[in-house]
Order: sequence, then C-alpha cells, then structure tokens
Amino acid sequence: TAVKAAIGERYGGECTVTWTEGIVLDEACLGALGVDLEQARLLAREVAAGFPWVERAYTFHELGEAGRRSDDPWRVLAARCTTTERGPDVTVQLPPWHLLALPGGTSHGSPYSYDRRIPLLFYGAGVRPGHSYERASSIDALPTLLSELRLELPAGLDGRVLELR
Repeated sequence: TAVKAAIGERYGGECTVTWTEGIVLDEACLGALGVDLEQARLLAREVAAGFPWVERAYTFHELGEAGRRSDDPWRVLAARCTTTERGPDVTVQLPPWHLLALPGGTSHGSPYSYDRRIPLLFYGAGVRPGHSYERASSIDALPTLLSELRLELPAGLDGRVLELR
C-alpha cells in the first residue's frame, strides 16, 4: 500500500500496515526500528489524506479528548468510537456517498444524515397506529422493546425508551 511504502521509505524496514476501519500500523515493528508511533501515524495520515476517496484523516491522538469536544460532528462521532484499547492508528472519513469493500447499498455507519436517519418501526399488539417525527436513534430500539415487554433495563444501557402509546 502507499502508506506501507511511505513508512518503509522514511524509516526503512518492512512493517505491516493493515486496514480495519482505518489504518493500523505494526507498533512492535515500528518500535524495533526506533520509530516514534505518533510520527508514523502523522505520516500515515498525510498519505491517506492524499487519496481521492478520503475526505479527512485523523490520527489516534487527534481523536482523543480533543476530538470529543470538537465542533466537527464527524470527528466527535469517530472519537466516541475510539478508546485507548481499540481504534485504528489513523481514522479516515470518506466523502458523502462513498463506501469501501461493500458491493452496494449503505452501511448505516457514515456520519452523513442520509445514512444515519433510518426508519424505526414498531408493530404488534398494544402498539397504537401512528407516527412520530420525534428524533430517535437505532439505540433506542432495545430499551423501548424491553420496556414494552416490562423487562428491567440494564444499568448503563445506551438509548432511551420511546413513547409508543
């Protein structure tokens, strides 16, 4: 890949670069070469940002706490998906209407409104017919179903109970 070639050219060595929801660098290999991981991340971000299918790219460090407080909604979303235990070294934002490694359709995983706004439908006994334009999220489905079944909601469960009656 272009990222692997750039790292090899700048630092020498043959370190693995993989793609898992972003660019993942071989930390052990880079460490053995005496390469500072954050510098390698910056180089990978620079290379990725040059791809025509990349809107923006952020290093793991850039998505940290500052990412959670950003004015950029996509950066906030990406930061919330990254912890010290998980997350790629470089996260890329694709332009609108772009998907990678999917034969077609959508993933409901992009930050764009066309991909995040999905219909949420409840059907069954006790659910009165109607519609609502109340803002809801897919994470509201489980708490709503548990509530309708009169089951206890686990502590810390994401989402909220929607009013169905």
